[in-house]
Amino acid sequence: MDLDEEEEDWDREVKEIRKAAKLLKTFLTQKKDLPLFEFKAQVKQDPIRERHVRWFLRIVALGLLQRGGWGEDKKVLDGVADLAERVAGFVSDPISRDPVEHVGAGLPQFRRDALRDGYCFIPDLYILRVFSHCPALLETERGRAMMKKIFDYVLSEEYQDLGPELGAVRTVRGPIPRGWGIQLRPVEEYVEGGCLEELLYLLEQFARLGLINRYPRLMEYVEWVLEQQQKDGRWDLPAKYFGGRPLHGSWLRMEKDWKSPNRRVADVTFRAMVVLKYQWERQIRMLERGVDVYGL
Repeated sequence: MDLDEEEEDWDREVKEIRKAAKLLKTFLTQKKDLPLFEFKAQVKQDPIRERHVRWFLRIVALGLLQRGGWGEDKKVLDGVADLAERVAGFVSDPISRDPVEHVGAGLPQFRRDALRDGYCFIPDLYILRVFSHCPALLETERGRAMMKKIFDYVLSEEYQDLGPELGAVRTVRGPIPRGWGIQLRPVEEYVEGGCLEELLYLLEQFARLGLINRYPRLMEYVEWVLEQQQKDGRWDLPAKYFGGRPLHGSWLRMEKDWKSPNRRVADVTFRAMVVLKYQWERQIRMLERGVDVYGL
Protein backbone atom coordinates (compact mmCIF):
# COMPACT_ATOMS: atom_id res chain seq x y z
CA MET A 1 0.00 0.00 0.00
CA ASP A 2 1.49 3.36 -1.02
CA LEU A 3 1.36 6.54 1.08
CA ASP A 4 -1.64 8.00 -0.76
CA GLU A 5 -3.70 4.86 -0.11
CA GLU A 6 -2.68 4.84 3.56
CA GLU A 7 -3.72 8.47 4.00
CA GLU A 8 -7.19 7.71 2.63
CA ASP A 9 -7.75 5.32 5.55
CA TRP A 10 -6.57 7.75 8.21
CA ASP A 11 -9.11 9.10 10.68
CA ARG A 12 -9.08 10.27 14.30
CA GLU A 13 -8.78 6.68 15.58
CA VAL A 14 -5.41 6.09 13.92
CA LYS A 15 -2.59 5.95 16.46
CA GLU A 16 -0.57 8.72 14.81
CA ILE A 17 -3.59 11.02 14.64
CA ARG A 18 -4.49 10.45 18.30
CA LYS A 19 -0.89 11.17 19.27
CA ALA A 20 -0.89 14.43 17.29
CA ALA A 21 -4.22 15.49 18.84
CA LYS A 22 -2.88 14.75 22.33
CA LEU A 23 0.09 17.01 21.65
CA LEU A 24 -2.13 19.80 20.29
CA LYS A 25 -4.36 19.64 23.37
CA THR A 26 -1.36 20.41 25.59
CA PHE A 27 -1.36 23.92 24.11
CA LEU A 28 -4.90 24.45 25.45
CA THR A 29 -3.68 24.11 29.04
CA GLN A 30 -1.84 26.47 31.39
CA LYS A 31 1.11 24.13 31.92
CA LYS A 32 4.40 25.90 32.55
CA ASP A 33 6.47 23.46 30.51
CA LEU A 34 4.98 23.36 27.04
CA PRO A 35 6.90 21.85 24.10
CA LEU A 36 7.83 25.09 22.35
CA PHE A 37 10.20 23.27 19.99
CA GLU A 38 12.38 25.64 17.94
CA PHE A 39 10.76 28.68 19.62
CA LYS A 40 12.05 27.68 23.08
CA ALA A 41 15.50 29.30 22.91
CA GLN A 42 14.02 32.57 21.64
CA VAL A 43 11.15 32.95 24.09
CA LYS A 44 12.32 31.60 27.43
CA GLN A 45 14.46 34.67 28.13
CA ASP A 46 11.61 37.12 27.50
CA PRO A 47 8.28 36.71 29.39
CA ILE A 48 6.31 38.88 26.94
CA ARG A 49 7.63 36.95 23.96
CA GLU A 50 6.84 33.63 25.67
CA ARG A 51 3.23 34.62 26.45
CA HIS A 52 2.77 35.82 22.87
CA VAL A 53 4.05 32.53 21.41
CA ARG A 54 1.95 30.47 23.85
CA TRP A 55 -1.24 32.25 22.80
CA PHE A 56 -0.38 31.95 19.12
CA LEU A 57 0.24 28.20 19.42
CA ARG A 58 -3.00 27.82 21.37
CA ILE A 59 -5.01 29.51 18.60
CA VAL A 60 -3.31 27.42 15.91
CA ALA A 61 -3.97 24.23 17.92
CA LEU A 62 -7.66 25.10 18.29
CA GLY A 63 -8.02 25.44 14.54
CA LEU A 64 -6.21 22.17 13.81
CA LEU A 65 -8.21 20.22 16.42
CA GLN A 66 -11.50 21.52 15.03
CA ARG A 67 -10.69 20.53 11.47
CA GLY A 68 -9.27 17.21 12.66
CA GLY A 69 -12.57 16.08 14.16
CA TRP A 70 -12.28 17.25 17.78
CA GLY A 71 -14.50 20.30 17.42
CA GLU A 72 -17.13 18.93 19.82
CA ASP A 73 -14.68 18.13 22.63
CA LYS A 74 -15.38 20.19 25.77
CA LYS A 75 -11.78 21.36 26.04
CA VAL A 76 -11.85 22.63 22.46
CA LEU A 77 -15.28 24.26 22.82
CA ASP A 78 -14.19 25.94 26.04
CA GLY A 79 -11.06 27.20 24.29
CA VAL A 80 -13.09 28.68 21.43
CA ALA A 81 -15.54 30.31 23.87
CA ASP A 82 -12.66 31.85 25.85
CA LEU A 83 -11.05 33.15 22.66
CA ALA A 84 -14.36 34.64 21.45
CA GLU A 85 -14.80 36.50 24.76
CA ARG A 86 -11.25 37.87 24.60
CA VAL A 87 -11.54 39.03 20.98
CA ALA A 88 -14.98 40.58 21.65
CA GLY A 89 -13.46 42.31 24.68
CA PHE A 90 -10.69 43.81 22.56
CA VAL A 91 -13.16 44.98 19.92
CA SER A 92 -15.34 46.62 22.59
CA ASP A 93 -12.37 48.50 24.05
CA PRO A 94 -11.86 52.03 22.63
CA ILE A 95 -8.19 51.13 22.08
CA SER A 96 -9.29 48.96 19.13
CA ARG A 97 -10.03 52.15 17.14
CA ASP A 98 -6.37 53.16 17.31
CA PRO A 99 -4.42 50.07 18.47
CA VAL A 100 -0.96 50.91 17.08
CA GLU A 101 1.62 53.67 17.30
CA HIS A 102 4.54 54.41 14.99
CA VAL A 103 7.91 53.84 16.66
CA GLY A 104 10.90 54.13 14.35
CA ALA A 105 10.89 53.00 10.74
CA GLY A 106 9.56 49.47 11.20
CA LEU A 107 6.03 48.16 11.58
CA PRO A 108 3.75 50.22 13.84
CA GLN A 109 3.68 48.65 17.29
CA PHE A 110 0.65 47.73 19.37
CA ARG A 111 0.01 50.09 22.25
CA ARG A 112 0.45 48.67 25.74
CA ASP A 113 -3.29 49.11 26.38
CA ALA A 114 -4.05 46.82 23.42
CA LEU A 115 -2.35 43.82 25.06
CA ARG A 116 -4.06 41.42 27.45
CA ASP A 117 -2.09 38.58 29.05
CA GLY A 118 0.81 39.33 26.72
CA TYR A 119 -1.23 39.06 23.53
CA CYS A 120 -3.23 41.39 21.31
CA PHE A 121 -6.56 39.69 20.62
CA ILE A 122 -7.18 41.62 17.43
CA PRO A 123 -9.04 39.39 14.95
CA ASP A 124 -6.88 37.88 12.21
CA LEU A 125 -7.00 35.01 9.71
CA TYR A 126 -6.16 32.37 12.33
CA ILE A 127 -8.91 33.60 14.65
CA LEU A 128 -11.39 33.85 11.77
CA ARG A 129 -10.66 30.22 10.90
CA VAL A 130 -11.22 29.08 14.49
CA PHE A 131 -14.61 30.81 14.67
CA SER A 132 -15.75 29.71 11.20
CA HIS A 133 -15.25 26.03 12.08
CA CYS A 134 -17.25 26.24 15.31
CA PRO A 135 -20.99 26.05 14.41
CA ALA A 136 -21.83 26.12 18.13
CA LEU A 137 -21.04 29.85 18.15
CA LEU A 138 -24.13 30.49 16.03
CA GLU A 139 -26.45 28.47 18.25
CA THR A 140 -26.67 31.08 21.01
CA GLU A 141 -27.66 34.73 20.98
CA ARG A 142 -24.50 35.58 22.88
CA GLY A 143 -22.33 33.86 20.29
CA ARG A 144 -24.04 35.58 17.38
CA ALA A 145 -23.77 38.96 19.09
CA MET A 146 -20.02 38.48 19.53
CA MET A 147 -19.55 37.45 15.88
CA LYS A 148 -21.49 40.52 14.72
CA LYS A 149 -19.42 42.82 16.90
CA ILE A 150 -16.09 41.25 15.95
CA PHE A 151 -16.63 41.27 12.21
CA ASP A 152 -18.29 44.68 12.11
CA TYR A 153 -14.91 45.79 13.45
CA VAL A 154 -13.00 43.77 10.84
CA LEU A 155 -14.99 45.47 8.05
CA SER A 156 -14.47 48.90 9.64
CA GLU A 157 -12.22 51.54 8.14
CA GLU A 158 -9.98 51.53 11.24
CA TYR A 159 -9.18 47.84 10.89
CA GLN A 160 -8.91 47.75 7.11
CA ASP A 161 -6.42 50.63 7.18
CA LEU A 162 -4.03 48.43 9.20
CA GLY A 163 -3.72 46.05 6.23
CA PRO A 164 -2.35 42.49 6.29
CA GLU A 165 0.50 43.53 8.61
CA LEU A 166 -1.49 44.49 11.67
CA GLY A 167 1.45 45.63 13.76
CA ALA A 168 4.17 44.38 16.07
CA VAL A 169 4.43 43.47 19.75
CA ARG A 170 7.24 45.30 21.54
CA THR A 171 9.54 43.06 23.63
CA VAL A 172 12.96 43.40 25.27
CA ARG A 173 14.51 41.22 22.56
CA GLY A 174 12.96 43.21 19.74
CA PRO A 175 9.47 43.52 18.19
CA ILE A 176 7.46 40.47 17.07
CA PRO A 177 5.66 41.15 13.76
CA ARG A 178 1.95 40.42 13.90
CA GLY A 179 0.52 39.82 10.45
CA TRP A 180 -2.38 37.82 8.96
CA GLY A 181 -4.74 40.78 8.85
CA ILE A 182 -8.10 40.17 7.13
CA GLN A 183 -7.74 42.68 4.34
CA LEU A 184 -10.49 42.94 1.72
CA ARG A 185 -9.15 44.36 -1.53
CA PRO A 186 -10.69 45.16 -4.93
CA VAL A 187 -11.17 42.08 -7.12
CA GLU A 188 -8.72 43.55 -9.62
CA GLU A 189 -5.91 43.30 -7.07
CA TYR A 190 -6.60 39.60 -6.48
CA VAL A 191 -6.54 39.04 -10.25
CA GLU A 192 -3.41 41.07 -10.93
CA GLY A 193 -1.56 39.51 -8.00
CA GLY A 194 -2.51 35.96 -8.94
CA CYS A 195 -4.10 35.37 -5.54
CA LEU A 196 -7.76 34.66 -6.31
CA GLU A 197 -7.45 31.67 -4.01
CA GLU A 198 -7.09 34.11 -1.11
CA LEU A 199 -10.44 35.67 -2.00
CA LEU A 200 -12.20 32.28 -2.22
CA TYR A 201 -10.68 31.28 1.11
CA LEU A 202 -11.92 34.43 2.86
CA LEU A 203 -15.39 34.05 1.35
CA GLU A 204 -15.62 30.47 2.58
CA GLN A 205 -14.81 31.48 6.17
CA PHE A 206 -17.37 34.30 6.18
CA ALA A 207 -19.95 32.04 4.51
CA ARG A 208 -19.47 29.40 7.21
CA LEU A 209 -20.29 32.06 9.78
CA GLY A 210 -23.33 33.16 7.79
CA LEU A 211 -22.00 36.70 7.57
CA ILE A 212 -21.81 37.38 3.83
CA ASN A 213 -25.33 38.83 3.62
CA ARG A 214 -24.50 41.28 6.40
CA TYR A 215 -21.91 43.15 4.36
CA PRO A 216 -22.52 44.58 0.84
CA ARG A 217 -18.79 44.33 0.15
CA LEU A 218 -18.84 40.56 0.63
CA MET A 219 -22.02 40.24 -1.42
CA GLU A 220 -20.25 42.01 -4.29
CA TYR A 221 -17.52 39.37 -4.18
CA VAL A 222 -20.08 36.56 -4.31
CA GLU A 223 -21.85 38.18 -7.24
CA TRP A 224 -18.50 38.43 -9.04
CA VAL A 225 -17.83 34.72 -8.41
CA LEU A 226 -21.23 33.84 -9.87
CA GLU A 227 -20.47 35.91 -12.96
CA GLN A 228 -17.35 33.81 -13.58
CA GLN A 229 -19.28 30.55 -13.85
CA GLN A 230 -18.91 28.99 -17.29
CA LYS A 231 -21.80 27.84 -19.43
CA ASP A 232 -21.21 24.23 -18.35
CA GLY A 233 -21.61 25.28 -14.71
CA ARG A 234 -17.91 25.01 -13.83
CA TRP A 235 -15.20 27.51 -12.88
CA ASP A 236 -11.64 27.75 -14.24
CA LEU A 237 -10.39 31.03 -12.83
CA PRO A 238 -6.65 30.26 -13.27
CA ALA A 239 -7.04 29.65 -17.01
CA LYS A 240 -9.40 32.59 -17.49
CA TYR A 241 -7.27 35.19 -15.74
CA PHE A 242 -3.74 33.80 -15.67
CA GLY A 243 -3.54 31.63 -18.80
CA GLY A 244 -0.13 30.05 -19.09
CA ARG A 245 1.47 32.52 -16.68
CA PRO A 246 2.79 31.21 -13.34
CA LEU A 247 0.53 33.52 -11.31
CA HIS A 248 -1.51 30.58 -10.02
CA GLY A 249 1.59 28.75 -8.78
CA SER A 250 0.95 29.79 -5.19
CA TRP A 251 -2.52 28.19 -5.02
CA LEU A 252 -2.79 25.48 -2.36
CA ARG A 253 -4.15 22.77 -4.58
CA MET A 254 -6.46 20.03 -3.41
CA GLU A 255 -5.42 18.16 -6.54
CA LYS A 256 -1.64 17.73 -6.61
CA ASP A 257 -1.40 17.76 -10.40
CA TRP A 258 -2.87 20.66 -12.36
CA LYS A 259 -1.36 19.50 -15.65
CA SER A 260 -4.76 17.97 -16.29
CA PRO A 261 -7.23 20.82 -17.03
CA ASN A 262 -10.07 18.66 -15.70
CA ARG A 263 -8.39 18.34 -12.30
CA ARG A 264 -7.73 22.05 -12.11
CA VAL A 265 -11.31 22.89 -13.05
CA ALA A 266 -12.69 20.38 -10.54
CA ASP A 267 -10.46 21.85 -7.83
CA VAL A 268 -11.48 25.48 -8.39
CA THR A 269 -15.14 24.59 -8.98
CA PHE A 270 -15.26 22.75 -5.66
CA ARG A 271 -13.96 25.82 -3.82
CA ALA A 272 -16.49 28.10 -5.47
CA MET A 273 -19.30 25.64 -4.69
CA VAL A 274 -18.31 25.45 -1.01
CA VAL A 275 -18.75 29.22 -0.75
CA LEU A 276 -22.13 29.11 -2.50
CA LYS A 277 -23.26 26.08 -0.45
CA TYR A 278 -22.89 27.89 2.86
CA GLN A 279 -24.33 31.06 1.35
CA TRP A 280 -27.36 29.11 0.06
CA GLU A 281 -27.91 27.41 3.42
CA ARG A 282 -27.94 30.81 5.07
CA GLN A 283 -30.60 32.02 2.64
CA ILE A 284 -32.72 28.90 3.22
CA ARG A 285 -32.62 29.40 6.99
CA MET A 286 -33.77 32.97 6.52
CA LEU A 287 -36.71 31.84 4.36
CA GLU A 288 -37.72 28.95 6.65
CA ARG A 289 -37.57 30.97 9.85
CA GLY A 290 -38.77 34.23 8.36
CA VAL A 291 -35.89 35.92 10.12
CA ASP A 292 -32.12 36.10 9.67
CA VAL A 293 -29.97 34.09 12.09
CA TYR A 294 -28.23 37.35 13.05
CA GLY A 295 -31.48 39.24 13.40
CA LEU A 296 -30.79 41.64 10.56
